[in-house]
Amino acid sequence: MPEDSDTLYNKGRLLYEQEQYDESEKVLKQALEFAPDDIDIKYCLALNYEAKGDLVESLPYYEAVVAEKDQDCPTLFFYGKVLAQVGDDTKAIDVFDKIITYDPNQREAYYEKGVCFAKREDWDACIKCCLLYPSPSPRYSCASRLPSSA
Repeated sequence: MPEDSDTLYNKGRLLYEQEQYDESEKVLKQALEFAPDDIDIKYCLALNYEAKGDLVESLPYYEAVVAEKDQDCPTLFFYGKVLAQVGDDTKAIDVFDKIITYDPNQREAYYEKGVCFAKREDWDACIKCCLLYPSPSPRYSCASRLPSSA
């Protein structure tokens, strides 16, 4: 019985979760042949390449996903981190700015944006990111394990 894109996607995703990245890549690329516009397959391929350390190869897949899900903060965050890791700090900063626009409480986006500025030795911009970095909710503070009783 021939396999369809959903079956191949599920098989490729399982292989990815088992850290069998080379096999996962083969299966996911087969799935993509059946469904070339499938965002879930492309996202799994992006994650797979990132896990393999092949960041440049992951970028086109992230870009395809971000083009479809341009307000999905977790996807944007991973995409921004990969951009920063390959040295495209300008584009990464733009992505982190987009995340902050959508959700000003995304602490990690401020941090990663600050890291990009630090790599450029733009200390004023780095410090500004630190100053804008939202404080964690006191309810979830590391200092108190349980919410305070009022």
